[in-house]
Amino acid sequence: MSVAKRLVALLLAGLVLLAASALAQGTGVAEQLLAAESLPKAQRERRLALLEAVQASPGSDEELERLFLLATTYGQESPPEPERWQAWAQQAPAPRQALGPWMQQLAELSHLIDKQQFRRARELADTWPQAPAGATRLWRLRALQLRAIALEETGQAESALLLLLEAAPMAEAEGPPWRTASHLSQLANAYSRMGQHERALATAREALLIAQKQPDADLLSRQHAQLSIVLSRAGQHEASRVEGEKALAQARLANDPDHLALQLANQADSYLKLNRPARALELTEEAYPLALEARSRGIGPLSLTLHNRGMALIQLGRVAEGKQSIRRSVTLDLQSGGTTYAVEGLLELGDVLKRAGDLPGAYEALREARELEESVSSQLRAEALAEAQQRFDTAQRSREAERLRQRNAAQAEALRAERLRLGLTALALVCGALLLWLAVLLLRRMRRTNAELAHTNQALAEASERDPLTGLGNRRRLQSLLREAGHRDPSQPLGLILLDIDHFKGLNDQHGHAAGDAVLRAVAGRMRSAVREPGGVIRWGGEEFLVVLPGADAALTSSLAQRLLDVIGSEPVALRDGHSIPVRCSMGVTALPLQAPALGLEQGIDLVDALMYRAKSHGRNQAWCLQQAELPDLPSLLHALGDPDSGSLDLQRLVGPRAAEGLA
Repeated sequence: MSVAKRLVALLLAGLVLLAASALAQGTGVAEQLLAAESLPKAQRERRLALLEAVQASPGSDEELERLFLLATTYGQESPPEPERWQAWAQQAPAPRQALGPWMQQLAELSHLIDKQQFRRARELADTWPQAPAGATRLWRLRALQLRAIALEETGQAESALLLLLEAAPMAEAEGPPWRTASHLSQLANAYSRMGQHERALATAREALLIAQKQPDADLLSRQHAQLSIVLSRAGQHEASRVEGEKALAQARLANDPDHLALQLANQADSYLKLNRPARALELTEEAYPLALEARSRGIGPLSLTLHNRGMALIQLGRVAEGKQSIRRSVTLDLQSGGTTYAVEGLLELGDVLKRAGDLPGAYEALREARELEESVSSQLRAEALAEAQQRFDTAQRSREAERLRQRNAAQAEALRAERLRLGLTALALVCGALLLWLAVLLLRRMRRTNAELAHTNQALAEASERDPLTGLGNRRRLQSLLREAGHRDPSQPLGLILLDIDHFKGLNDQHGHAAGDAVLRAVAGRMRSAVREPGGVIRWGGEEFLVVLPGADAALTSSLAQRLLDVIGSEPVALRDGHSIPVRCSMGVTALPLQAPALGLEQGIDLVDALMYRAKSHGRNQAWCLQQAELPDLPSLLHALGDPDSGSLDLQRLVGPRAAEGLA
């Protein structure tokens, strides 16, 4: 199974290509930043020390580059405080101040990719503005590379390749050689994914030649690994194994456990293709503890290890164990948004089960892969339409906001005039009671103007937090709830429900997008009628809705989930053409706080997302409610949810009404 995209993500995150000795006394700020960036990811403490020691001018490009490198070096731990980015913008020249928020978003995109949260990375990349004027070539290069990863990981390989080709001249011109090698490695992977094997091999070999000019164990390991992957996709499995052994030997020298786990699992794939499952199993057994340790920093090594372990077990005749291991890998990929990996894993599972004689199991795996692939294609079409609609809606809101701003400006100007007149009136109080009465009148008018201004501002704020199709709160509204939740007592209960409309793709394909919009509006109306405090009902995106219930414990939240299942599925949605459509949904449900682990609201959303996928995988039209758990942290909890044999969770399954016809 291919791990090239994961390897490229590590190449970009680590930039592991030079020794620390590059930082000599007396070098300039730019050279100091480059030397810190070039340190291997495993030398994080050394890299942080170098970055903290850099003395860059406030508001300069060098200081902004230092902030970006600090943010991407800290990884999943504490990044630089938001105040640092704001301080940079305040001290930068006015024409360059827009670079601060843009670079902060670039760091966030890198952070999401490093954590392998690809769906959120894609959402950020889709809404991210073009580079502001004044962005350096290096910053524009990074933006293209990171956006390409986000697109490729969510199924848009062709768009990713176009971005990488656009960035290639920048990488070559930017230097140093290790940066060029990293980009060529990413480009070789994209060519290989598109089936252009000759170009992929030539590009991967060119990257390896560049890396060998300044040998570094971590860099050489990654370049040999990329060449091994490209050779494997081209069908040259023995040559791929040889390159993989070179990559593994260098990885053992590099002192980077995360990369070693990934390379062990990748080399196991080479032995599987050569029909040597016993050796593949040995490598995955060595990789497994390392991959578990790396899980908090990304699920890539663990997912690949579980997959190749399962493939080896099936080839060795231990079919049930192997299927379970591969299923765990697919679950991890889906939870992180790695749909491409999940499809590949299911296809390989179907093929190996067919060769093992388990035809029913092979059919089921291939059917799931086909459905998932069709779902991705439909989602891409829907996203394109939604993006066009969003641009139109944004333009409409911008025009309305501009009118409101102009009105505010006029009212503010009128207010200033009123204040001036009031001041003149105060000076003329000696002229008599008539002037005093006039001052009182002007004060009343000023208060009315202030009230109108406050009302206008409130209307503008409410419009920005409202989804135009369903009338529910949008993600901006969710941010307001997050801020409110930050001030709540963590011991007080908080219910969470994530709801997804079942078979929404089929509904759109059969009845058209106008019918889909009608269903979304109807479901939103039914949710408002069922929830006592509808302000906590959010349109999460597409056909997904999130319900936030302050003060609701596990019993109340489960009761509301059952009511939502019943209300939404109680009767079909009537269309304008006279047809009616039965509607069902799947839900993930929990209430915070759990006994263990202690979760914040954002982690709670990740949890109900995993529960919702469990409901989907168990037949839809149902809700899975996590009543209680006693596990040390969120990764352990998600792992237990992905393990069908886990008995450490108190789960409740709620079932919606069954329909006599329609989608079931």
